[in-house]
Amino acid sequence: MVGVPKAGYPEGLARVFNVDNWLFGPLVEIGGRLTGRISRAHIGIPQMYLIWQVAGAALVMAALFWLLR
Repeated sequence: MVGVPKAGYPEGLARVFNVDNWLFGPLVEIGGRLTGRISRAHIGIPQMYLIWQVAGAALVMAALFWLLR
């Protein structure tokens, strides 16, 4: 019996299709760092949460004014 050779991906194409290594892995790492920094800012003081809300609202308003000018 004669075997049929296996067709594999070229090495460069295999790296392109491995989306976990070049896209999702770095995104998860960046997200983890970002949430770590944000979680340190939440210390349980209600006034700090109010400051975060006001700062976030000001940021959204500035972005909207910039986009709609």
